[in-house]
Amino acid sequence: MEGSTNLNPDLGPLMEAASEFSSYPGLQNDESVKNFLDRFPLPVVFGALEREENEWTLVDCLDRIFKTRHGASLIPHYMIYYLLENAHDGDEHAIQLIIEYGLYPLLLRNLIDGNEVVAAAATEAIKNLAQFPKGISLIFPVNLNDAVHLKNAAAHCSSLALMI
Repeated sequence: MEGSTNLNPDLGPLMEAASEFSSYPGLQNDESVKNFLDRFPLPVVFGALEREENEWTLVDCLDRIFKTRHGASLIPHYMIYYLLENAHDGDEHAIQLIIEYGLYPLLLRNLIDGNEVVAAAATEAIKNLAQFPKGISLIFPVNLNDAVHLKNAAAHCSSLALMI
């Protein structure tokens, strides 16, 4: 999701790592998922799905990632991010889906309570949401309690960004 992420890398290392990851006996843990995603962020893996003929290796890898607690925590943010990223100018259907399914409070909760990866993903999704008129109207009618949490979360994210 970050601008510096190369979405079209050489697929060889990714495919090799995905094959190893998906063929590991037993369940993967959160730490191994974090290590894998540090090397190959989800946007890179999703991008490779579109280009790779042997996508089952990637599908198996993603299945193992999303079966962990950490992997499952990333699903809403990345799905909302891609939903908004692929929405056309003036197309408010993506926003309507977010409203109908009550996904914005989930983004806020994960921005406030999530670890730095989850909070960053939620931040990206909210920034994309703010590009639409209905998205802005969804963002700003927050109650005072949410506003205080957002202020604290923004300060926390700023301090994390300074450390990086």
